[in-house]
Amino acid sequence: LFSHYYVKEGCQLIQKAKGYNDENESISSIEDQLFQTLADSSPGVDHLTTVRSLVKIGSAIARSSRRQYAPNIILLGMKGLIHCLGSNNIEVARAHVFVGEVFYSDLKLYDDAINQFRLSLPLLLNELGEESEEVFDAIILCGKTYVHLGALDTALEILEKICPNLQGPTQIDVQIKIASIYLIKGDPKAANSILVKARQKTTSKDLLKRIDTMRGECMDFHRYTI
Repeated sequence: LFSHYYVKEGCQLIQKAKGYNDENESISSIEDQLFQTLADSSPGVDHLTTVRSLVKIGSAIARSSRRQYAPNIILLGMKGLIHCLGSNNIEVARAHVFVGEVFYSDLKLYDDAINQFRLSLPLLLNELGEESEEVFDAIILCGKTYVHLGALDTALEILEKICPNLQGPTQIDVQIKIASIYLIKGDPKAANSILVKARQKTTSKDLLKRIDTMRGECMDFHRYTI
């Protein structure tokens, strides 16, 4: 969601970090003080470019063996972005979603992820409306994150509420996630019922495989609990 705001020129400001490869977005070595210095630069066009780049570099590091450095770098970039644009800016809202995805998918820092999604949603809703795909994406990510936090009822409430507004593969993916939550909660019958309905709506081999695999898990659950 945030990637279209990245500019290659910004990455040039990070070259002192040594070993940044723009082609595969990897970085081989890090000088911590550099990132703090860049983040503290005076506000302006160059500073905005720099803080955007900090977020991107941090997200690249999150996929590397040195991912422990990523959260601090990303949050430095976010702090600078908010300082430049203000907290009620659509780019900042999209950045919160982007960063939340990095925390969720790459760093497995679910508390941090949910905080980013929460910060994004009010502005996305206000600027884009309730029917925006970006809003749907952020809400879905919230629901999935709550699963990892163990808040199953909250996750279920969020995903079941948003699911009727979705279409195509996105809706099927959410239905599979809802079914998985029911299975975790010990209700394979409810899970299987959702999966049967989902199966009727898709011809995707990948989705059908996921559905059938989970239906098998439902049958196994029932078999071992009777």
